[in-house]
Amino acid sequence: METVLVTGTIDMTGIEKDVDWDKLFSLPKDYWVEDIAETRHFLETELGQDMPPVVLKELLEQQQRIANM
Repeated sequence: METVLVTGTIDMTGIEKDVDWDKLFSLPKDYWVEDIAETRHFLETELGQDMPPVVLKELLEQQQRIANM
């Protein structure tokens, strides 16, 4: 998914240097790896066997997408 920035939508008053928008709005893969691991741990701890299968399926698919980044 590509971020689309529309000129003039962010007030740049007082900013003297050019802004690297790609860097500013990017989240590195290791952030997502850690985030999905924490989410999975939380859900497994809190819900255990009560976790709906569809939620587990989505969680595993998301984990796979992140691994493929």
